[in-house]
Amino acid sequence: LAEVEGWKIKDGFYYIISMLCGLPTPLTEVDPDTDEGKLVDVIVALWALALAGTIIGVVGGLSVINRLVDAAESFGQRFKRAARKVVTGADEEAPAAAGEDGEEKPVSLALNIFTFLVFIFIIIPIVIILVAVIFGFILAEVEGWKIKDGFYYIISMLCGLPTPLTEVDPDTDEGKLVDVIVALWALALAGTIIGVVGGLSVINRLVDAAESFGQRFKRAARKVVTGADEEAPAAAGEDGEEKPVSLALNIFTFLVFIFIIIPIVIILVAVIFGFILAEVEGW
Repeated sequence: LAEVEGWKIKDGFYYIISMLCGLPTPLTEVDPDTDEGKLVDVIVALWALALAGTIIGVVGGLSVINRLVDAAESFGQRFKRAARKVVTGADEEAPAAAGEDGEEKPVSLALNIFTFLVFIFIIIPIVIILVAVIFGFILAEVEGWKIKDGFYYIISMLCGLPTPLTEVDPDTDEGKLVDVIVALWALALAGTIIGVVGGLSVINRLVDAAESFGQRFKRAARKVVTGADEEAPAAAGEDGEEKPVSLALNIFTFLVFIFIIIPIVIILVAVIFGFILAEVEGW
């Protein structure tokens, strides 16, 4: 890109690395002017999406993530035992924890939701804030900023805020290097968070609920059209086993969630927290 646009090599590197790392503000002020440079810019941006997805996917699939998921799931059970001990004085699990056949009962949905909420609203924010404090302090020392500005800059990058919470930008090569390193680690951190949250039991239950939505819709549509309330015998194969859900039904469920359910949820979250922020800021 530097050769195409006639930039310094350093400016080309800073421009591309800013895009690859998703920095809140580019590390250089240059922009492509030629059609060739803009084409290179678009191609690299597309590769950046694939690269970010690869990094997040690989990190989220590592074995250590499964161990973190197990630790997260066991947290809820330990909390339940501790609460029982405080309330009843009993240190052991109640016999009701096992079924009639002697096998341990699955963890309740309420406990799974509790674990999920604790990680979403407490553990993950604490981890991100600690990372922002540590590297914000380092960047502030390198650049000669106030620690507050360093924290705001790093937290803006980690959270992907559209507008940084501070107006400062790294000027020195050392500060830019710290910025790039933290941005690269932020991708790994995102992969870790996505891997852990995606592996929690409550997510599996949500997936099951999403998949069953399509089947319920199919049954409701059949009832409206034919008046039949039960599944047709064709739902089972010749060997008596249930046939897998059709690809068309899976695609329908996917499209409903992508284009209807998820946007509604995001809009509701934006309305709620937008109202809170407006009240705080007087907007």
